[in-house]
Amino acid sequence: MSAPARAPDASMSLLRETADRALDPGYASAAARREAATRAGEPRPPSTWARSAWVAAVALALGAGVSVAVATLRAPAPPGAREALVEKIAERRAAVTSSSERVEQLRADVDARADAALSGSGDDLVAATRAGGLLAGTTAVRGPGLRLSIDDAPGSRAPAPGGDPREATGADQGRVLDRDLQVVANGLFTAGAQTVSVNGHRLTSLSSIRVAGQAILVDYQPLTPPYVLEAIGEPGPLAEGFAASAAGAYLAALQEAYDVQVTSTAHRRLDLPAGSVEVLRHAGVLRPGTGPAASTDEPGPEGRP
Repeated sequence: MSAPARAPDASMSLLRETADRALDPGYASAAARREAATRAGEPRPPSTWARSAWVAAVALALGAGVSVAVATLRAPAPPGAREALVEKIAERRAAVTSSSERVEQLRADVDARADAALSGSGDDLVAATRAGGLLAGTTAVRGPGLRLSIDDAPGSRAPAPGGDPREATGADQGRVLDRDLQVVANGLFTAGAQTVSVNGHRLTSLSSIRVAGQAILVDYQPLTPPYVLEAIGEPGPLAEGFAASAAGAYLAALQEAYDVQVTSTAHRRLDLPAGSVEVLRHAGVLRPGTGPAASTDEPGPEGRP
C-alpha cells in the first residue's frame, strides 16, 4: 500500500498559515465582538482618531503648563526683591535678639525668685540648687580662665567646592572645621576646664558642634570666624595641661601644616553666659543636707560636649 502523496507546500506551513490567516486571531476576535455589538444595537466606543485627538490635546496642555512654569522660575527677580529680603532677614534677627534678651531677663528673675523662696530652707539647699544650675549649664559663671582664638588661614575664606575642605586643594585646607572645635573643646575639659563656651555659646552635656554646608553650628546656632573658646579654670595649669594633651598637639599641627591662626591668652576674669534651657528630663526630691555645695564664683565641672 503506497503512502498518501505529500502536498508540494507541506514544508511551508508557516507561509500557508500567514497567507490563509492574514489577520491575527486576537484582532479577528476583537473585530467579531465589535460586529456582534453593532448587530445588538450597543453604542460603539469612541473611534481611535477621537482618542488620539484627546491625548494630543492633553499633551499639548501639559507641555504649555511646564513651559510657563520654567519661564516663571527663570524669570529675573523684580527690582528691589533682594533688598526686601535682606531687610526682612535683619528684622527677624532683631526680633530674635530681642527675644533672647527677654529670655535672659526672665531667667535672672526666676533665679532671684528661686533664691528668695529657698532662703528659709537652709543654706545647704540653696547651695545645692545653685550647684545643680552650674552642672546643667543654666547658670552664668565667672572666674579666671583661658581664652583661645582660632581663625582660618589667610586667604581661605572662599567656600570649598564641596565635600570635606581638608580634601580640597590650596587655601581651603586652612579652614577651621567643626571637628577641630570638637577636639579643642574636649581637650580643654580634659585639661581641667570647669566650663567652656564657643563664641558666647555655653557648652553643656547636651551641646553639639556640627557643620551645615560651610557653617559651623553650636547648638544649631551658626558661628562666624574667628572662633573664640573661653574656659574657666586656673590659667597656668589649664594652659600647660592643654598643651601637653593630644588636643594641644592636634591644634599645633593645624598651625604648622595649614597655617590656622591660633592665639592663647590668660585672663583673671572671664564671664561665661548660661547655656540654653533644656527640657526637664529627670527630677527628684532633694532632702535637706544632701547634694553638692558650690557657688557661682567656684563652679564645678560639667559634662563634655
